[in-house]
Amino acid sequence: MQDDDFQRLLEDYLEPPVESMQAMEGIEIRWIEGDTDVGVLHMWEKHRVTKEEVLQVLFEVPPEVEVRRHPDDPVRKIFWGATRLDRQLFIVCEDEQIDRTRRLTPITAYTPDEGQVYWDRQR
Repeated sequence: MQDDDFQRLLEDYLEPPVESMQAMEGIEIRWIEGDTDVGVLHMWEKHRVTKEEVLQVLFEVPPEVEVRRHPDDPVRKIFWGATRLDRQLFIVCEDEQIDRTRRLTPITAYTPDEGQVYWDRQR
């Protein structure tokens, strides 16, 4: 393989796939800004997780994301998946159906120390 071919393949891999935008049809993300207890500011200050990482886990293809109901709150769901850089994240979202739109509100996102063990306990 030529260097130019490899570079093109790498750039294509790093770009968000076209299908990821199709996966977002009918789904709305509602961000909570400026609150240190929940939402964007909380995710960044406490766990160093960005909005972009949350979007990568939730919507990029292939959708290797597992979802479970939160054990303490039936409106919340826990998503587990990886970012482009293979950072494993758990994302807790309020998950609501409003008319024909599914609204996800990210509450927190983090990388638990226990990984798979933690995930298995969330059943």
